[in-house]
Amino acid sequence: MLTLTGIVVLLALGVRVWKKGIFGIPLDPYSMICLSYFRFFGLGSSYSEQDLTIDFSILLALGCFSAAFFLANGGCTDFACGTLGVLWPPSRTCQRPAPIPYWGRVVLVLVVVAYVVLNLWVATLQHGSLMKALVRLYSNFDVVYVNPWLLRASKYCYYGALMALLVLRYNHVVFGSGRIALWVSCGLCMFVAFPKGSAGGLVAVVFPLLYGDLLGRLSVGRKLRLSMDTYAIGGTVLVFVFVLMAVRGVRVADPQELWEQVKARANLGGQAVGAVAGAHHVVWQDIGFCLKTFGKEEPFLWFYTPYSILVNPIPRELWPEKPVGFGLRLAEIKYEGRTSVVSLAAGLAGEGYANGGIFGIVLLSFGFGFISGKAAKYALTAFVIPSYPVLATGMLLFGLSGRFVRGGMMSMFCAGFYPLAAWCVLLFLVGRLWTLGGASGASSYRVPLQGGNG
Repeated sequence: MLTLTGIVVLLALGVRVWKKGIFGIPLDPYSMICLSYFRFFGLGSSYSEQDLTIDFSILLALGCFSAAFFLANGGCTDFACGTLGVLWPPSRTCQRPAPIPYWGRVVLVLVVVAYVVLNLWVATLQHGSLMKALVRLYSNFDVVYVNPWLLRASKYCYYGALMALLVLRYNHVVFGSGRIALWVSCGLCMFVAFPKGSAGGLVAVVFPLLYGDLLGRLSVGRKLRLSMDTYAIGGTVLVFVFVLMAVRGVRVADPQELWEQVKARANLGGQAVGAVAGAHHVVWQDIGFCLKTFGKEEPFLWFYTPYSILVNPIPRELWPEKPVGFGLRLAEIKYEGRTSVVSLAAGLAGEGYANGGIFGIVLLSFGFGFISGKAAKYALTAFVIPSYPVLATGMLLFGLSGRFVRGGMMSMFCAGFYPLAAWCVLLFLVGRLWTLGGASGASSYRVPLQGGNG
């Protein structure tokens, strides 16, 4: 059944579709946030007095988040353009980017290959063998310690691979070149996404293709719709998601046994829907746990999330007692101090309440809503600046804008902000070296956009 949150979110989505059209929704950050809210909080199997309290808490969080989002999303677009121009000077922009040459496409494919190799190497170290790494399916085997810097390098390479997919797709739509490089890269990313056991990891492969398709069409004035090959890859990913959701909790020893488990499950669609409903139920329960525990059985964790974000850049090797993310802290409290690698998620409603009751919900929702709104504004600005590096920056900004739905918030913020910061530093340094090498250009770049997202 629909929750109150689900009804409100569907109404908001209806307004966005009416204003932007169905194919404008993927390029609208707020619409994607609403879809995430519906996925995690829009449907419920039962409705008690406790559920009503949870619903109102989620709506309070969504309301404060939305107010801050649109407040941050308004204002002067020229300022956003100027800031992006600092990262990659306007002299490298034109009416649209030039076709990527053959050697450039080879470099982008090698970026994806580097991510695949590093990902499998780290997974092999964690699980003991390459075979176990290929069928690990959400920590199917015991994980051994590996150097955390290897894990960080793998994550940064992951974002590099997604940016390479976006650029290759955009180039293919606009200029019709690089089809082989695009699909080889896409296949490699899907190959390493499935063993991780994360449906989100598989779906993440689709988004660079989707954005590259739509943005490429916009840049050449074509009708805003999706290409048939985007539908094809989306359908393929959907099949893999159904398979993954049905078998990722099963312990298998090799790919052959995994295939036998897949064949034994005829109703993949029903099992996948059940898994999604289960994820909703778990988040809903954890929000309820926060509402009935903090301030009553447990003291509030005043400003725990903002503090954990501020100190997170300090390596744990230098500060072993550094505060963990709220998801791990919640698991420790819920399971009465038992050591656990499980990280729970309670959304802005639950995590905000733990940070200080109603005040905490308003504080966290408004703060993360403002960050999301600014990221969305800069993303939409970057998407219309004719430059491959800035286009890739826009994808990272777009991803950051939609992270603050389920939680934990510190983990989501760091996962979106650190790759963005590293990429911006790299762009700035390369841009300055280019300028010192003799390139010159105009001091400003202006794009004819409206001031807000609407």
